Amino acid sequence: MHEGDTDIVKKYYSYDPDINENSDIFFHDIIPNKLDYKSIGLSTLKYSILDIQNKKEYELVRIVT
Repeated sequence: MHEGDTDIVKKYYSYDPDINENSDIFFHDIIPNKLDYKSIGLSTLKYSILDIQNKKEYELVRIVT
């Protein structure tokens, strides 16, 4: 159990710009398969790609930071 889990419904009725931004990314980029991991998320993190696995419904990119 995480802090605030008992009040989870209240979170749906509050404004949090991070949640809104993540929601926009999810519905506008991830679901329609337009997400480019090089331009969002890992773009400012130094990492190396270990491997890329093509799965049935998705592509798994394993990294090390």
